[in-house]
Amino acid sequence: ELGRGAEAFDFFRFATRIDLDNYNRNTHEGIHTTSIAAAWMNIVYGFGGMRSDGEMLSFNPSIPAHWKGYSFQVTVHGSVIRVDVAQGRAVIRVIEGESVTVKVAGQVREINRDGVSVAI
Repeated sequence: ELGRGAEAFDFFRFATRIDLDNYNRNTHEGIHTTSIAAAWMNIVYGFGGMRSDGEMLSFNPSIPAHWKGYSFQVTVHGSVIRVDVAQGRAVIRVIEGESVTVKVAGQVREINRDGVSVAI
């Protein structure tokens, strides 16, 4: 959202490696579950561009240049939405439940099992 993709990726890398690299020298005490949650949020809210604080759920996906792709699922009004992002394209579709109206890249779209594909 701020156009600071490299910095966003650095924060993501730190959050996902905190226990693997034992940054705080306390991994023997257990994992940092809040860091794991932050990594999920970095993908969904950061790279996936999901916002849930407006009139409707919205997505504005992006992808780090060196990634091949990523995906995540969220449940909205009882329907499961899957977001698949690859270099140059994102596909958002309902995989379980009824169609859902969301914003994708600023446009209101009806998402169903066929999904919508947008260039990124």
